[in-house]
Amino acid sequence: MKINEHPAQDPFQDPMIEDPILSRITLNLKQIMTDLRQLTRDNDVVAQILYGRALTLKEAADVWRCSDETVRKECKKVAAKRQPIGHKVANRWIVCRERLLDRIEQNEGPSARSIAERRINEMRLRSIAAAADRNPPTPAKR
Repeated sequence: MKINEHPAQDPFQDPMIEDPILSRITLNLKQIMTDLRQLTRDNDVVAQILYGRALTLKEAADVWRCSDETVRKECKKVAAKRQPIGHKVANRWIVCRERLLDRIEQNEGPSARSIAERRINEMRLRSIAAAADRNPPTPAKR
C-alpha cells in the first residue's frame, strides 16, 4: 500500500510509514521517548523537593531514628555502590524519601518501613500546620 492510497485504519500505526510493523515500532518509540522525558522531569532533585519527596539529613535522621551523621555515612556508602539514597547539592545531602524507605525496609524489615512512613506523614502535617500559622488567611475585602 502506498502512503496516499488511504489512511491507516489502525490508530497505532504511523500513516507516513508503509510497513505496518515498522509503523507500530515507530509510534511505540515516540511514546517511550515522551514517557522518558516526563520521568526524567519528575525524578530530578527540584521535582523531589517541590513534591515533598526529598528530605534534609535532619529530616531523614528523624524518620530513621538515628543521627544526621549516620544518614550522611549511609548516603556516602550506598552512593559508592551505585545505589544512592540521596544527592549531594552545594555540600548538602538531599535524601530521596522513597529510597530511604526502601533502605530502611532492606535493613530492618517492612514494619520498620511502615513506622518510618508514619513519621514522614506526621512530619509533613506538622510542616503544613506551621506554614499555616506563619501565613494566616487574610479576611476578604468588601
